[in-house]
Amino acid sequence: MNDKVSPAQVEAIRKWGEKGSLDYLKTINQPTLVVNGSNDVDIPTVNSFIMQQNMPHAQLIIYPDSNHGAHHQYPELFVEHATLFLNA
Repeated sequence: MNDKVSPAQVEAIRKWGEKGSLDYLKTINQPTLVVNGSNDVDIPTVNSFIMQQNMPHAQLIIYPDSNHGAHHQYPELFVEHATLFLNA
């Protein structure tokens, strides 16, 4: 992380849902693992579902009873899922 990363992420989050966002997602052909918690209040969980539905090669994992740091709340399970994804 550096002083360029955080502002870029904030800008991307701000622009989420603007006209053309879904069209852009459809152009991402890189296999993508989308991970979220079932109760993310920072970035609503439904956004992860929308991303996965609009990215041609995306997989979605939603961890139960968790929020924005789901991968920290389920570290062993996340590592297992990430390893399966990366080995595919």
